[in-house]
Amino acid sequence: MMSWYTQIYCSDVAQFLQAIEDTRSDFDDNMMVYRGQGDSEYKLRPTLYRRRYGDMRIEFYLLHNFILLSQRCGLLIPPDAMSYLSLGNKTVSDSLTAYSLAVGERHNIVKYDIGDIAFAMARHAGIPTRRLDFSWDPLVATYFAVQSVFEDYSHKGKEPPERLAVWAIKYNELLNNYGVIHHDWTNIPSLRNQKGLFVFDSMIQIGGYDCWTKAPPFEESLSQIGRNDIAVKIMLESTKANIQSLGKYLIRRGITKEKMFPTYKNVRDAIMRDHDKALFPVH
Repeated sequence: MMSWYTQIYCSDVAQFLQAIEDTRSDFDDNMMVYRGQGDSEYKLRPTLYRRRYGDMRIEFYLLHNFILLSQRCGLLIPPDAMSYLSLGNKTVSDSLTAYSLAVGERHNIVKYDIGDIAFAMARHAGIPTRRLDFSWDPLVATYFAVQSVFEDYSHKGKEPPERLAVWAIKYNELLNNYGVIHHDWTNIPSLRNQKGLFVFDSMIQIGGYDCWTKAPPFEESLSQIGRNDIAVKIMLESTKANIQSLGKYLIRRGITKEKMFPTYKNVRDAIMRDHDKALFPVH
């Protein structure tokens, strides 16, 4: 019996890029979405599950205050995102239920819930949530994996992981078993440029909302679907030469920090970086 996913080990960038290219498909049954990891040993866990912030009520607190403080600072928050705040008069349990879809609750749907804009905007600002984000573009997923390894190389004395990884997971399997959240990219430039989408949390509640760190990683849930070849995990040795080569390739393809996180500061940094290189070329 075949495994629910295939592992591909790559020693050089050319092999890695070819393996990624081989996953692309124009056919609905084989369309993939992608997620990058700086360490191939990392589990697929939403940010909220990776450390103990308190209990599940912390997510409601963080999103509520993200919206309010953003408004006070004059930052755009679409009016439809305020539907999240309307949950404030409900109990915490009701609020969480409204925004948490367990496996089996809804199948075969693409959710266009404008209230979820609050989750997407908060997540892309670095707020931990239960949403697990993916991209339609494998190079975007590769960017996030590479950036994680770059950070390891930039910290002296910290050894990077042996391999980075990009997961390619069949879109229809996510859609049919969990549901998928699509957003109006107009309101979230970073999500538009990252070609992003989210998958509903598949947390198995164990003893209440304060025990989410005990929930199994997403891989475990995917393995229980009972189908073969749901995903491909493509891994590349994280040698310095590979990371530098892959980073340069992504820049040539326009996958850069200012594109992934379109802020005026990041655009300014990119312009000045190029300007400084022109004035002071490295020989």
